[in-house]
Amino acid sequence: MDNKSKAWQKRFLSLFSSAFTLSAEQHWRNAL
Repeated sequence: MDNKSKAWQKRFLSLFSSAFTLSAEQHWRNAL
């Protein structure tokens, strides 16, 4: 159970960071 939750947390973090990076990139492109 602990391993599963850890894996889920890792996946969620990677997804969140990738989505955040994409949105930030678009935002900066629009600003420039």
